[in-house]
Amino acid sequence: MFFGIDTGSGVWNAVMLLLFLAIAILIAFLLRSMGIRGHRKRVHAGEPFYFGNEVPESAYIKASNVYWGFIKAMEKYYKPVMAEHTGNVNDYMAWLVLTMAGILLVIFFM
Repeated sequence: MFFGIDTGSGVWNAVMLLLFLAIAILIAFLLRSMGIRGHRKRVHAGEPFYFGNEVPESAYIKASNVYWGFIKAMEKYYKPVMAEHTGNVNDYMAWLVLTMAGILLVIFFM
């Protein structure tokens, strides 16, 4: 096969891959162009479907109620963890790097 790399279990061809990818993108754009241009989103588009029934607010179960027992049992763990929660991605990445460094130190010096 032309421009292919024989891997022993098949042939990998970057040119054919790019060709098939271009054809797939072209088909996707053609299908998208056949859609209705003046379509507007429905008012209740993000809500779950309850077979036309209106569900009262009291029927919803909040996640804090569902996981109450688990959180109560793990309270000694969750209190310090929640105190460290800042919402800043840089803090989480720093913790990730420090944890990985600690794991690598343990692995290398064992």
